[in-house]
Amino acid sequence: MDDDQEEKFMKAHAIIFETIVDLFEQGVSPAEVAGILQASATRIYRGILSEEEYVALMKTVIETAVDGIDKKREVVLH
Repeated sequence: MDDDQEEKFMKAHAIIFETIVDLFEQGVSPAEVAGILQASATRIYRGILSEEEYVALMKTVIETAVDGIDKKREVVLH
């Protein structure tokens, strides 16, 4: 990533982060914000990836989520 791309990325990241904080301050729940972000990301990926790439990505997301749940069950938090 060149310097210009990195600068654009960092600015975009800051804008999204500020928007997330604003939504929390307005009383939107973290779960609702996460759902909006996940749905938006999925729509973007669907628009830019080939069918095969999209299916592979969704499979990875599902498998990672399930693996994360299994690992969380093994952790003692007290």
